[in-house]
Amino acid sequence: MLCDDCGKNNARLHYTQIVNGRKMDKHLCEKCARAYSASNYNMTLPNIMTGFLSNQVKKEAIRTEQCSECQLTYDSFRRDGKLGCEKCYQVFSDRLAPLLSNIHPHTVHKGKIPQNSTESLKRMRQLENLKEQLEKAISDEAFEEAAKLRDEIREIEKNGGGSK
Repeated sequence: MLCDDCGKNNARLHYTQIVNGRKMDKHLCEKCARAYSASNYNMTLPNIMTGFLSNQVKKEAIRTEQCSECQLTYDSFRRDGKLGCEKCYQVFSDRLAPLLSNIHPHTVHKGKIPQNSTESLKRMRQLENLKEQLEKAISDEAFEEAAKLRDEIREIEKNGGGSK
């Protein structure tokens, strides 16, 4: 398929744009795609974050709170889409949580275990998962399940799975 813009090169990118409810599809070569995105949009992570923020936060709800570590204000974050330091996540957590949950379904990074990881790492991860299940079973008052999980955790710890 040839590029919709230049009609010469092979189209390697499918571009969809929705404006005022109208969908427009384009098939572009790399050269035209670069020119098109540079002239129409600046799709950087800070700009995307700023777009999410402008849709998520009502102006009257914004407090002029400031990070004690880097002195960043929430207004600055809304404008730039960048946090100043790791403490900003704690200071602005009540407003960041809904924003991040729209981007990613989980608010805690679990990560993955590499295929070639050691057995002890896999046992540690299994132990962490079992402890989380145990806490949930206790809070749900599923005491029989909690007892089974407790015994399984003890067995893994007894066999050296709990060492860090």
